[in-house]
Amino acid sequence: MNYQYSFQDVTAVLGGSPILLQELSYGVKQEQKKVHCMGSANPIFTVPGKKTYEGSIKIVQSEFERLVASLPKGKTPLDMKGTDIIISYLNEDNILVIDKLKGCAFKEFKKAMKVDDSHMEIDLPFEFDGIVLQAV
Repeated sequence: MNYQYSFQDVTAVLGGSPILLQELSYGVKQEQKKVHCMGSANPIFTVPGKKTYEGSIKIVQSEFERLVASLPKGKTPLDMKGTDIIISYLNEDNILVIDKLKGCAFKEFKKAMKVDDSHMEIDLPFEFDGIVLQAV
């Protein structure tokens, strides 16, 4: 069966605490190396290379400030190494999917606003060590 999920079906837990998201993306890339041999201009075969795990969340300023307040004095989200993010999808048919992003580390953050903004949104791109899809 095809189960579809919308933004209202998504919840997230960061380091054991729920976090309200504006946007979410995550995924895996794997290099594919073409192997060439003498006598042929075309690759003979392809071997898989290293994997990289990257994602990004966008949160409103109040969520960002709550996150910072939960850290030791003087620390920022960039100091949160090895934190797991758990994403849950639960639709109206009670079909649950849980993805676990293991060992997340934020790469940057930036606070910015401009005229006519109703609120501040903060992007937090991150790298992670691995993913468990459909963890439950």
